[in-house]
Amino acid sequence: MGMVFANVSYGIMMPTMRELVTRYVPEHLRNTAHSLSDLIFGSLSAIISLTYSSALIHSLGTKSVVVIGLCIIAVPMILTLRRKSFR
Repeated sequence: MGMVFANVSYGIMMPTMRELVTRYVPEHLRNTAHSLSDLIFGSLSAIISLTYSSALIHSLGTKSVVVIGLCIIAVPMILTLRRKSFR
């Protein structure tokens, strides 16, 4: 579920981060600031999703987490397939 939200928000977050870095960071530090902001954004979503999935594994077991993951990822897949079938 965390990865679904991370992928959806990527198109919004990336331009926003680039614009904020360009606006507030001095020009000679922009390349480093872009790299750091990309690192923080990517790592933060991974940390949150891995923490959540490890708590689920601990409480429900490995097989339950796989089934939950398949159910969650099935929703965007079905929506994508339905959209293609209407074209």
